Amino acid sequence: MEEHPFPGLHISDSSFLDDMAGRSACAKCNKSRKYYCYTCFIPMKEIEDRIPQVRLPVKVDIIKHPKEVDGKSTGIHAAVLSPDVSVYMYPHLPEWPDKSRTLLVFPGDNSITVQELSDRAKKAAHTVISVSATKRKASDNVDTNHEITSKKLKTDNGACTDQGTMNSTFPFDRVVFIESTWAQTKKIYSDERFRGLQYMELKQYKTKFWRYQKGKPETYLATIEAIYYFFKELHISFISQTYDGEYDDLLFFYWYMYQKIRKEYKGGQSLKAYQQQTGHQPSSVSSSSNDNTTKVEDFDT
Repeated sequence: MEEHPFPGLHISDSSFLDDMAGRSACAKCNKSRKYYCYTCFIPMKEIEDRIPQVRLPVKVDIIKHPKEVDGKSTGIHAAVLSPDVSVYMYPHLPEWPDKSRTLLVFPGDNSITVQELSDRAKKAAHTVISVSATKRKASDNVDTNHEITSKKLKTDNGACTDQGTMNSTFPFDRVVFIESTWAQTKKIYSDERFRGLQYMELKQYKTKFWRYQKGKPETYLATIEAIYYFFKELHISFISQTYDGEYDDLLFFYWYMYQKIRKEYKGGQSLKAYQQQTGHQPSSVSSSSNDNTTKVEDFDT
């Protein structure tokens, strides 16, 4: 595991989480939790005013496989940190009245990239300008729609007038992520209710996840990583070419747990994922120390 897995990111300080002594009762369901409740998607009362809140430019639906252990779910981090995220336990799905406005982040034969979406939007916008300009020339009247559209294009990347404001040319209102192991994913995305959704795939990124999925490459991301990278790509393509860490805090809990696990597992050398992905053989551990080793699960909620 790397000492600095997220260089350059502006993630809020999470050291105060170290001061939490044991578990406490969730304010809503009264169940015992650590940092946040993974069924109510709220932080524990004693830290609710100290964790960051992240606003997202579009709504997010996370579809979670029923066998995905709640305490191990990283997608739930997004629901705790952002009011724009909802979680659904499959086979329950939300209603998508207009599927043409709903995007599924999942690779497939017909999937597109955020950059391709941006290129299409720019092409469509320029077409509108061309048509409007022609009409204005013919009528000698000022076309208000043309002026508004032109102003939207007068930015560094031709996407939006004000940094932080979503360009109206982004053709989707919601984005969907599937939370499950890759072996479980097929059952969900093959559901006929997903038909009609546009599939989208991210650029390739190397995961920093500490849970190993046998036989899968390092480009298979944890759910929270996928959500983070999606919004970063979306921001650069449809909001501003300048990215100033607007969504870095989506990784708030993920980064904290990464640090804790790295410390406990000697930099990752005694962690199964590290051993199997790198071929590293762990140093010998006495039976007594092995019996007292903290489990990865102990860092979950």
